[in-house]
Amino acid sequence: MNNFDQEIMARTAIGEARGDGNIAMQAVMWTGLNRFNSKRRYAGQSIAGTFLRASQYSCWLQHDPNYALITNITPDIGLLHNALQWANAIAAGRIPDPTLGATHYYADSIVAPDWVAGAEFTAKIGRQLFYKGVA
Repeated sequence: MNNFDQEIMARTAIGEARGDGNIAMQAVMWTGLNRFNSKRRYAGQSIAGTFLRASQYSCWLQHDPNYALITNITPDIGLLHNALQWANAIAAGRIPDPTLGATHYYADSIVAPDWVAGAEFTAKIGRQLFYKGVA
């Protein structure tokens, strides 16, 4: 995993789960890594490419309210600094996967997406529901 992969991983975690705490942000990071390692249709050519893949992580959609934050935040801001450290620790194997292999998740405040059918629930972390075995 290179520095760009880690930066995109950290920014995605901030955009997707900063309101749910550190473990939830780490869990989001793991979903991208798990997707990449799955080599399934939702995996990109790289870890960063997996997070940036069209319509996969909503914070990267330009109309999403989190987009401006994650594209403008700088590493001297504590939140990004911490997220970069977690991404590095995940890459080094020092933070275990709290999602138990999940590749997908959604917030419990929305209606379950279609992809949930046939998928296996693995964890609830913060307001996020995590799943693996997504077709």
